[in-house]
Amino acid sequence: MNEKAAELEMTDSHFVDATGLSKRNVSSARDLAKLVRAAHGYPLIREYSTRDRATVTAFGRPLSFRNTNGWCAARTGKSGCPRLAISARRAAAS
Repeated sequence: MNEKAAELEMTDSHFVDATGLSKRNVSSARDLAKLVRAAHGYPLIREYSTRDRATVTAFGRPLSFRNTNGWCAARTGKSGCPRLAISARRAAAS
């Protein structure tokens, strides 16, 4: 994670694990924007991060996920994150 952060010139970030769950992971808003811009380049990440729900198959079992980002529904008034997707596209274009 730290190696990829260095590649992305995320100079204000340090990760102790790749899950994003540790309170010891730190990053600035600017670095997070760089991360989002890089993630936007991966169609599958872009698709699943802008959906409100998804079910995937892993190890032969269906796994359901729900986007807990309340910003999506609060800002759009509907399921999914179209405004987030538009923002990600604009960030990637700049």
